[in-house]
Amino acid sequence: MITLNKNCENGAKYFHFEDGKTLIRIYVKLGQGDYSYCNVTTNKQRNRMSLPKVFHGENCVIDALNSYKNATYKKAFRAVLCELA
Repeated sequence: MITLNKNCENGAKYFHFEDGKTLIRIYVKLGQGDYSYCNVTTNKQRNRMSLPKVFHGENCVIDALNSYKNATYKKAFRAVLCELA
């Protein structure tokens, strides 16, 4: 399930996606042209988050969606895209 954790003052949105034991946090800042970005952190072990993976540009969420092969990650990015639309 995707939840919007908060809207940041700078216009960015912070999403939290949980599916079973998988936790995905997605921070998205759009509307800045080439300076837009999507920051993704995930956990594969309990209480351990990965280093962030960052995608840049107006299509950063779509680039993130295309870079992951796992169905859970794809589901998370599709949910974020629906929330942003």
